Amino acid sequence: MKKIADIIGPIYQNLLTRSMRKKFSANIDIQDPFLDVGDAEVVEQFYEKQIKRAIKTLDAGGTITMSQTRNDKIGKFSLKDSGPSFSDEQKEALREEGLEFRSRFGYDNTVSLVMEIR
Repeated sequence: MKKIADIIGPIYQNLLTRSMRKKFSANIDIQDPFLDVGDAEVVEQFYEKQIKRAIKTLDAGGTITMSQTRNDKIGKFSLKDSGPSFSDEQKEALREEGLEFRSRFGYDNTVSLVMEIR
């Protein structure tokens, strides 16, 4: 089993490199860096896919924040970006993937993977 810090660390380092080239801010907000994640590959794929999506639409000066919270046996892994709000097609695709999302104010998106943790 991998710790969330071991999963997110390399992804965040890559995000920082990309943020310097594309001129956006990268942030991280991890509640429990020592949290054991049973299916690390799912979390890695979630962050990588959502970062790729966010960077495509993000303007210079924008922000991407990776976060993780925990409530009892439920872990929530989220990516927030300041890009344009999701289209109806993007919302439908996220629903089909079983992801939670919030899109508001025309420029603020949050996508979350919610899963049981041990």
